Amino acid sequence: MKQRIKLKKLSGEGFRGILKRVWLDFEDDCKNLVLFGNNGDGKSSFSDALEWFFTDRIEDLQREGCGIEDYFNDALPKTQDAVVENSFNKSNFDSEKILQRQGGYRYSNNTEEFRGYIENSRKESFILRYHTMRVFVDKTKKNKLEKVEEIIGFGIVGEVRDTLLSALNSLKRDPQLAWLSGQLNEREQDVAKILGVKPFNESDVISFADKLRKEIGHDKSISDIATLKLITDELDKKIRITEKGEQIAWLEQIREHVSSSKGIPTFWKGLNQVLTTHNQLASQREKVEASALDKLYKAGAEALEKGWAKAGECPLCKRPIDTDQLLESLKKEVENIQDLLEERNQTIEQVKSLRHRMQPLRTSLSVLREDKVEETLLAPQQSAILESWSNLFDQWEGLMDRLEASPESVTFGLPSLDSQNALGTALARIEETIESKQKLLAETEEERRFYQNIQKLKSLRDNYLRFREIENETTLYERQISSLDKIYREFEEKEREGLFRVLKDISKDVNEYFRFLHPGEDFDQIELVLTEERGIEFRLKFYGRPISPPLKVLSESHLNSLGISLFLASTKHFNKINSFLILDDVVSSFDVNHRRPLARLLRDRFPDTQFLLFTHDDLWFDLLKQDLPSNRWLFKELAKWSHENGVEVIESPMSLRERIQYCLDTNDINGAANKCRTLIEGILKQICGDLYVPMGYRNREKNDQREAHELFDGLAAYLKANQSLREQENKLLFSDLKADQLLTNIGSHHRNLEATSLARGDIEITLRDIDEFKALFICPDCNKPAKKSYSPRGSKLKQCECGKLWI
Repeated sequence: MKQRIKLKKLSGEGFRGILKRVWLDFEDDCKNLVLFGNNGDGKSSFSDALEWFFTDRIEDLQREGCGIEDYFNDALPKTQDAVVENSFNKSNFDSEKILQRQGGYRYSNNTEEFRGYIENSRKESFILRYHTMRVFVDKTKKNKLEKVEEIIGFGIVGEVRDTLLSALNSLKRDPQLAWLSGQLNEREQDVAKILGVKPFNESDVISFADKLRKEIGHDKSISDIATLKLITDELDKKIRITEKGEQIAWLEQIREHVSSSKGIPTFWKGLNQVLTTHNQLASQREKVEASALDKLYKAGAEALEKGWAKAGECPLCKRPIDTDQLLESLKKEVENIQDLLEERNQTIEQVKSLRHRMQPLRTSLSVLREDKVEETLLAPQQSAILESWSNLFDQWEGLMDRLEASPESVTFGLPSLDSQNALGTALARIEETIESKQKLLAETEEERRFYQNIQKLKSLRDNYLRFREIENETTLYERQISSLDKIYREFEEKEREGLFRVLKDISKDVNEYFRFLHPGEDFDQIELVLTEERGIEFRLKFYGRPISPPLKVLSESHLNSLGISLFLASTKHFNKINSFLILDDVVSSFDVNHRRPLARLLRDRFPDTQFLLFTHDDLWFDLLKQDLPSNRWLFKELAKWSHENGVEVIESPMSLRERIQYCLDTNDINGAANKCRTLIEGILKQICGDLYVPMGYRNREKNDQREAHELFDGLAAYLKANQSLREQENKLLFSDLKADQLLTNIGSHHRNLEATSLARGDIEITLRDIDEFKALFICPDCNKPAKKSYSPRGSKLKQCECGKLWI
């Protein structure tokens, strides 16, 4: 899009503080605007309107207790929709956006071009509020990185990186991999037990198998896995031909299931550990609630995404709501609670791993309870013990279902120590019975050794083949993990390279803007840098010394300057569609010495950007009228907000003096008194600043919150020390202005007290005193004030430009 978009008109009706239709008209050439209004008069209603027009939400209302009904003006009839309307320098994009009482919203402009414009505009930042300008500066390093990625369009890059990392971690934590690793270890132990050596390789297995083959008397040698399987199958068939051989083979199979069943206590200990961890988490209420909300939010999001819920209606409470905004909010909430759910998710993964381990144990126990085994190998007492443990498996199955389904605490009785000992004893007795029966079947030692070697060869074959099979499966996992890890690291490196280039460009402008706001101060090389632990932080040089983070040396006002410098730099680089910005009451965070530099920064460095400056500061408003060219800037005010009329825009007189006169002309004496008080404070601050009047130390932003009496006292002390303006008439002017300050202060703060009500004459006398007082510090020849910048270095007294006035 070649032509960047600016505002021609912004209007609202029934939206937030706006009741009746009200317009901000920027004229056909899309002028800048300074809008003055006292706190509570509705300035931010225009910020809210523009934010909602583009983003479908008002960030300040995304909190508990606030809903879409709060977007409507309280006095708007309950059947009437609210409207926000924008006109642009490209008329194709002109549109109303109607907030419907029945839920949802609609644009009056339905063209594909307009929809694309709105979608692209959502990616841009264009509003900076007083309470948000420090948000980025105060974020953690990790959150700074996420925010920068969002601003510069790297959000999708971060999403891909996070997806890769999530996939990598999922593979590493996969219950199947954990189960395979356990099985691999068991099979390795079984093979090593047969070989009598660990570690081993395939040649060790082949060599030992061929040794067994010789002892058995088979004439073909075992030279590889194929011949191992072939010869073992031949021998197995050979012994199974006879009833004796079949019985011996069956006994050996039962022995293996007995050996497997010995792992039941180990399994139970693992389950008990998971159960303990689960109950510990259940005692942490916020994690239980997070788990419950996770399911609720996901169910709500699914209902909205699949169209199961009615549009414009909450699927739970059935109240009217913007369902698109609700869906976005639900997805965001799901993301926000994932950190709380991390331990819970780990517990669920451990339960899944236990399920894999439990199945072969249940199978072995089931085999041991078959009729043939009970009839030939088990005593009645042993059968009862195995049955009791088999029943426990059924209970464990239900227990694991409960652990996965709910984060709530679970109670479960532990098998007693006697029960565990009884199981071990029963399994040992069964092994003894098997060994006894095998001896009876094999009549000679040679015959017993023959059958034992065949069974050992079969066990070696089965265990090693299973070991190799599991090893191959595990290797596939490891290769996937290795490949994904490599992709993730290379992707992360490319991401860092891209971010480094972007941050370098942004940092250059942040440094320039910050130094413009703070000329002559020893701050330099302000930059955003990548940290080692996946984050971003500010770094600067203070008297040549590197400092990070900046709050170590910067005042509140300086940190706010850093916030606005970053905002302006980021919009310069990344706002490619729109060329308008709203600064909503940001100046209240600046001390008086840096307000005019901010105005000039906007004027000089951003000639092609349309600014909407909102302020409640009378003096700042007056200074802006002096510093900003009237051919490019409009100045408007808001009338006092009322429930009956809502927000009202009025034309603004050009200076604070004119606004005082306007108040007098409209018989608003108290309003005139309030502005007189502001004017006196402004003049005192300006004079004290010009003369570099020493003041008692105040920390950070409190330095700008001095009251008039402090300024009077400081200035009087300075003049006394320098023996300046000591004539009697000058002292009387000081006293008169102090009295004027007290009078206007009472008039502005005690409006309801009849005894302190002011008259027009009081204000007119105050204005005369202000003029005469201000003239004391202005040279009648050059018409310039005495100030430090005109004076020789180290001079106690300050002179005017021509040098005829010394104070």
